[in-house]
Amino acid sequence: MANSELFDKAWVQQQIIDNSPSGMMFLDALQPEFPIIYVNQAFERITGYPAAEIIGRNPGFLWGFDSQHAAFEEVWPVLHRGETVTVVVQNHRKDGSLFWNELHLTPIHDQRGTVIQYLGTHTDVTLREEEVEYRALFEQSNDAVVIFDLHDRVKRANRRAAEMTGYSVEELEDMTFYTVTPVELQQSVLALAQNLKAGGHIAPFESRTRRKDGSLVDVEVNFELVRDDEGNPRHFQCIVRDITERKRALETEFELRLEKERTRLLTRFVQDAAHEFSTPLSTLHTGIYLISRSEDAERRALKAKQMERELDRINRLIESLLLLMKVESAEAANFLPLQLGELVQGQCQVVATNYPLGPSLRTQISPHLPSVLGDPYLVERAFYQLLDNAYRFTPEAGSVTVTMYGGDDQICVEISDTGTGIEAADLPHIFETFWRQDAVHTTPGFGLGLPIARRIVEQLGGTITVESILAQGSCFRVTLPTMSEA
Repeated sequence: MANSELFDKAWVQQQIIDNSPSGMMFLDALQPEFPIIYVNQAFERITGYPAAEIIGRNPGFLWGFDSQHAAFEEVWPVLHRGETVTVVVQNHRKDGSLFWNELHLTPIHDQRGTVIQYLGTHTDVTLREEEVEYRALFEQSNDAVVIFDLHDRVKRANRRAAEMTGYSVEELEDMTFYTVTPVELQQSVLALAQNLKAGGHIAPFESRTRRKDGSLVDVEVNFELVRDDEGNPRHFQCIVRDITERKRALETEFELRLEKERTRLLTRFVQDAAHEFSTPLSTLHTGIYLISRSEDAERRALKAKQMERELDRINRLIESLLLLMKVESAEAANFLPLQLGELVQGQCQVVATNYPLGPSLRTQISPHLPSVLGDPYLVERAFYQLLDNAYRFTPEAGSVTVTMYGGDDQICVEISDTGTGIEAADLPHIFETFWRQDAVHTTPGFGLGLPIARRIVEQLGGTITVESILAQGSCFRVTLPTMSEA
């Protein structure tokens, strides 16, 4: 009867071990390598190995590391001492996949107290370990991570999100995305969410988030919809990176480049202006020297005339520079409704008077054109420069034609000539300050007329273009918006 009871007890214990949901194995503690002598069905299921491929092997083969691995160094001394040990190791299944295994090894003693076997209980803790890794990654990330449910409420937020927004984690997890999103961006974020739900993808984008104190932070946002294994939406994951320093660095770099360009342009302007002044000043210096030493009255008179012309040149250069500075600095202008036809006609007469020997002038100005809004003095200066440029480069036998037409929205003025024309390679440069066709500046003028004209036209909201054929002539076309009827 006693033997029968022992048999029944052993049978029950075997059934418990075989049907346990936890993987179990028995190790032979009497052999130096502690080989496996038994595994249950759960162990086979967890590892993917059938019992026939496991029995007789050291359990370390599942770990995939040699005997010097830290797990061996921790477990082996304990086994040799006959003590209990629990360790979490990463195991390899038969198919090569990895899983985290919590291994608990308990010694089994015989009646004399000798450890004859070890019972190893295996528990797959992959999800638990992945959760630990995920939580560490989530909490220690340098980026703010916020998870929203499908109703726009915050489910979770990490420490960095709290630092970035000025709220505590607890405060954030009681909010919707509206709290930290500026009003002007809320509809855009909602549209992005709808796009993700519809299966779209959104590349990282720059935006702003609002702090608890109301200040705004420049951020880069990675916005994703997380789905479950069946493809159903679970929640939105928002990874936010503070790019304030990056934006500040870019702005600083831009300001430095802009300042460098300003310095370069100013240096070039001063050099060009100095060059324009140097020639007449040199002529004046020479004239003063000769007059002071010459007793020839006729020669002194000729030299005085030459000096007078150079002084006039300096005065015109100063006037042009002052006009350019006025236009560049956007000084308060006296904007008035202008009848452009009358104004251009008046400048045609002024310029023609300056060139009494030609070329000939023809005007074709449509009557009853709408008014334009502008400063009379500046508009006159713009068309004076264009007309003077046409006359200066057209021979006396040539002609200058001024045509004006337009409609309700804009007026177009064309100034064409039969002059020397402009080489195609020079056309991109003609509106540059102090630019001249020849490097030594023997070309008439200062290289300021066309730049002044363009700046004035553009300040009025208009455009100026040019077409030219070398040795045949040029046509400058100015388009200006008309005044609104309202």
